[in-house]
Amino acid sequence: MAVFKYTPKISSHIQQAEYDDATKTLAVTFKTGKTYNYGGVPQEAYDNLTKYRSAGEFVQGVIRKNYKVLGVK
Repeated sequence: MAVFKYTPKISSHIQQAEYDDATKTLAVTFKTGKTYNYGGVPQEAYDNLTKYRSAGEFVQGVIRKNYKVLGVK
């Protein structure tokens, strides 16, 4: 069990992403201060997020379309 944190070097919208492999939860914090928690996210999706050219595009195009929002803070 591990929690992985990722901070994009350059992003207009994403401040940080945190992935918990035990619960398969991805928490994405936007620069607005809101954090969206997505459930059922496989490790591979998190890994792809960290490698994608634009974290914001990946969250919009893949995460939001394929995984359920569990809550917003």
